[in-house]
Amino acid sequence: MASNHKKKKQINKILSLCAAVLIILIELTVIASCTKKTNLSKPFPKQPPETEVTSPLKNGKDQKLGGTVHQKAFEEKRLKEELLITETKEREWLAAKKMFLAEDIYFEFNSSMLSLEAQSVLKRKAEWLREYPKVSVIIEGHCDERGANDYNLALGIRRAEKTKLYLNYLGIEASRLTTTSYGEERPMGTGHNEEDWARNRRVHFAVEK
Repeated sequence: MASNHKKKKQINKILSLCAAVLIILIELTVIASCTKKTNLSKPFPKQPPETEVTSPLKNGKDQKLGGTVHQKAFEEKRLKEELLITETKEREWLAAKKMFLAEDIYFEFNSSMLSLEAQSVLKRKAEWLREYPKVSVIIEGHCDERGANDYNLALGIRRAEKTKLYLNYLGIEASRLTTTSYGEERPMGTGHNEEDWARNRRVHFAVEK
C-alpha cells in the first residue's frame, strides 16, 4: 500500500515537471515567433524624398506671364528701333532739304537763259526730287531793281518757267513744280551796284507744305 502511494507521487511529480517544461517550450516558441516578425535590428526603410507637386494651372499662369513680359519687352525694343529709324530719316531729310533750299541759280541781266552752271545746279536738285518723290516745290523767279515793276514780274515768271521746263526735261513731273514771280520785290542784296544786282537775278526754290 505504501509502495503504490509512493509510485503515484513520483508519477505526479514527473507530470508536473513535464507540464513545466511544456509551458517553457511554448513561451520560447511565442517569443521566437514575435522576434521573427519584428526584427528591431533592421533599420527602418528610407522614405522617398518629397517632391513638389506643381499645379498645371500655376504652370500655365507662369508661362502666360513670362510670355507676356517677353512680348512686351520685344515690342518696346521694336518701337525704340522704329523711333530711332524715324528720327534718323527726319534728320537726313532736314539736312537734305536745307541744302536743296540754300542753292539758287542765277541769270544774266535781262535774260532767262540757263547757264551751264545753272544747269549743273538743277541736275543736283532733280536728283534730290527723285529721292523724295512726294515732295513738290515752288520755283520763284526774281529780278534786280532795274526796269519797270511789271516787266520784272514778267521776266521773273519767264525765268521760273525755263527752270521748270529743264527740270521736267530731267524727269521731274510738271505736277510737282509750281512757278511764281516776285520781280524785284524780294531782293537778296539791297545795294545799288552790280554785285547786289547779280545776286538778285535768280531763281529760288521753296518746298510746298
